[in-house]
Parts: sequence; C-alpha cells; structure tokens
Amino acid sequence: MKKSIKSLIGFIFGFIAAFLVVSMAFNGCNSGSGKIKKLVSAANKVCPVKITEGLSMESVTYDNETVAFNYLILNNDIIDIDKVSQFGDEYRKNILQGLVNNPDRNMKLVLDAILEADADLEIVFRNIEGKSLVNHFTAEELKAKPDVADPMKLLEATLSSTKMTLPTTIDNGLVLTDVFIRDGYWYYSYQCDENLYTIDLIQASYDTVKEALRGELNNANDPLMKTLIKQLKEANTGLAYMYNGGTSGKSCTIFIEPDEI
Repeated sequence: MKKSIKSLIGFIFGFIAAFLVVSMAFNGCNSGSGKIKKLVSAANKVCPVKITEGLSMESVTYDNETVAFNYLILNNDIIDIDKVSQFGDEYRKNILQGLVNNPDRNMKLVLDAILEADADLEIVFRNIEGKSLVNHFTAEELKAKPDVADPMKLLEATLSSTKMTLPTTIDNGLVLTDVFIRDGYWYYSYQCDENLYTIDLIQASYDTVKEALRGELNNANDPLMKTLIKQLKEANTGLAYMYNGGTSGKSCTIFIEPDEI
C-alpha cells in the first residue's frame, strides 16, 4: 500500500531549522548587534536554503533595528497565504509562542542575540505569485515570553497552527482533512480514495501499516516532524492515523503509543 506521512505541524516553526547552519556565527562576538551582523553574513552565504518541502529561506537582513528572515513558498499546499491571513491574531500569537518557547539551542542563541541588540524581528513569507505575509514582532513582545511552558499547551498551539493549512493533499488519493487531540492521541484524519486505499485492507494489515508508520517517524529527517515528535513525547501523547473511506464510509485508525514514538 502506497503511503506517506506529511509533517504539517506549525509551519510557523519552519524557519527554526535555518538557524542550524549559522549557529557557529556568534564565536568571538560580544554584542548583540555584532552577533546579528555575523548571523546575517553567515546565513546569506548559504541562502537560498531549503527548510522543508515547499519552503526555502532566501535571505536574512538587518536594517532599521529589525532582523528579517525572508522565506519563499514554493508550494501553496504547504502554506496558503490567503488562508493563513484569515486567522489574524490567532496565527500571530502562535508564531510568537513558537519563537520564544522553542527549546532548540540554536533557536535560543539567535533569539538571545536579537534581544541583546534590542531589535525587532520580522518573518516574511512570499509565494511564487508575489503575495507576501509579513509578521513583525517588537523587541518588547519578544521579551514578554507568553506562558506556554505546559507541554500540552505548546502542543495545542502547534495543533492550531497545523489546522490553518488544511485540507491538504498528502498523496494521490489521500487528503489530510483534520487534526485534533482526543483521549491522549494526536489524530491525523485522512479522506481516502478507495480505488487506491482500501479500508478493509488497511485494517487487515494493521500491524504492518503501524510498523511502517513507526519506521517513518524513527527515520524522520524533516526538522518540523522532529519538533512534533519531541512535543508529543513531552506531552505523553500518542499518534493516531485515521483513514476514512470516501465512498463506503468505513474507517480504520492506527494507534501509536507515546512510548512507541
């Protein structure tokens, strides 16, 4: 059975992975401004750099006391600017939470340098049609640090962000229509074309499908998927893959326990 796992968690965290390529840029710098200038120089030497499927970091700038990370959306199925814009304050709140609460060491190095320089931050998404989505955060907002220390609260923020991308096509005949948390599991709910995905066959192959899904999780290279896995473990939350037949109405759910992730 052909299958695919698409990491659609919090695309608002996508830029974090870019920091990995510049984490050593701060050596020998004593001031926040100096660190940012070295970050910009180091980052632009490797740009454009692919962050995840459908998203690349094009450049980093530091002008008018504002650090801007500029991203190009290569696939509107990954980030739909028109759809995301409809979420307004909720979207903005989630991206701010992702910034200040992400545990990644490299992310913290960059954010600390921005705070040390008392600079603002912009995250700019532009698609190939030329539409842009600018997210501007003041130094005061970055210093405030919203209270989402509870692992479940952070996971729920990721869930809210993920919902903004739905529905999305995962593979031919497989559409991710919903994500939700219920009874200790993060659910992926798929609508299946039963000419390609037979629900009875999925049920009959439960153990095989489960092990294949676990294998994809264990071998995940996508930084977004790695972040979700970390959040799930910290929140002691499992994964559930719900496959729903588009014609028969049948459904099969594959459960992966927290200690199996």
